[in-house]
Amino acid sequence: MDFSPTPEMVEASALAAQIFGDYGTSDNLRTIDALGDRFDAALWAALGDAGLLGLAIPEENGGAGLGILEIGAVLTEQGRTLGAVPLATHVAASLALAEFGYRPEAPGAGVARATEVFAQNELTRA
Repeated sequence: MDFSPTPEMVEASALAAQIFGDYGTSDNLRTIDALGDRFDAALWAALGDAGLLGLAIPEENGGAGLGILEIGAVLTEQGRTLGAVPLATHVAASLALAEFGYRPEAPGAGVARATEVFAQNELTRA
């Protein structure tokens, strides 16, 4: 098994590092901590706009269809900056929905939207 960095892994990691770095400033983290819910909505939106929330979602379902190495690289960048978003939960939910629960024929169905709802519910239970 080859664990050498893929071009996609390097690209995803660099993009994640830039975004998490932009939102991982001490001032921003203090502001998020003061809110009490540890969820940075602006960071979540930036990750979505950059396509990083769809890394684990298969291409046929509108995602990037990348593997665990690329996902791990993005999660590593999140950890470096303490990014206040439920990315690991989102990835797990994305993989589960893509494998077992995605029904494109259902009205309003979308893996990205479903995982967003799942992640938000996970935060409110904590």
